Amino acid sequence: MASQRTALMFPLWLLCVTNAVQAATSGSICPAPDRQPPVYPQALMKHGVGGVTVLVLSLDRCGHVTEASIEKSSGYDELDAAAVSAARNWTLGPQPIDRKTRQPERVRVPVNFTIDESPQDIPDYALPSDRPRDAHFMARRQMRLQAPPAMPDGKLPGYVADTFPIGVATVAEAVAMLEKYGRRQPTLVEGVDEYFLGDTEGFSRWTVLSAGFKFAPSVYRMRLVADGRNGFFATSALCGAAEREDCAGLDRYLRSQPPQTAMPAPPMLPKLIPSSAARHTISVPNQFKKP
Repeated sequence: MASQRTALMFPLWLLCVTNAVQAATSGSICPAPDRQPPVYPQALMKHGVGGVTVLVLSLDRCGHVTEASIEKSSGYDELDAAAVSAARNWTLGPQPIDRKTRQPERVRVPVNFTIDESPQDIPDYALPSDRPRDAHFMARRQMRLQAPPAMPDGKLPGYVADTFPIGVATVAEAVAMLEKYGRRQPTLVEGVDEYFLGDTEGFSRWTVLSAGFKFAPSVYRMRLVADGRNGFFATSALCGAAEREDCAGLDRYLRSQPPQTAMPAPPMLPKLIPSSAARHTISVPNQFKKP
């Protein structure tokens, strides 16, 4: 009789132990939640770029992230990568178990990258940048230049001399800078490469003439400027030809450019934000929704 009673009690004892282990595993032994925010990409933070990356996370019983995927991009690869990288190290705490799959449920987590700029708190001086700057950087970014007289049809000359030098010392330096910071544009002419460059100094179009011209190699820059009413392009150039006489051909080439149409004056560039003054916020909610 006693042996039968022992046999009946053993499964009950085993069930109690199993439940206790499961309870401990799902609760007290699990580490505390830990959601360290992502590291804000410096280049985007300097330029005031933000966005929201929506992640879908798979979790284990303790809430450790086992897989992180992007449900909705912020529109910037750097922000998305920062969010995913941080989320892979998160622990969200013990999670309810899905009755069908017997696995913790997935959760959706928005990660919001925000730049908080208060104009009165932002000093008006240059922010250190990867792109080299010359002595005329701050003057160029004012984007101011007196427009020449309009032509009879209302257009402006295609060549308007910039009052500032081009900003590079050699054609090779220009090419290296443009390959790193500019956006190459498709061209149909061999030996001619064009780039768009937009940053804290303003917007400009660069053309590199590497072959097919007597004055090659040369580079010229058409910088967007304004006179207070209209926007137009001002040109500066650098000739790398060995013979000085050949460089005179570059000047004639630029002055033969077709007329340009005046455009609405571009807005003034925003104040530069030193990294010490830029305030940023990365918010991650405490409660999550199912995907």
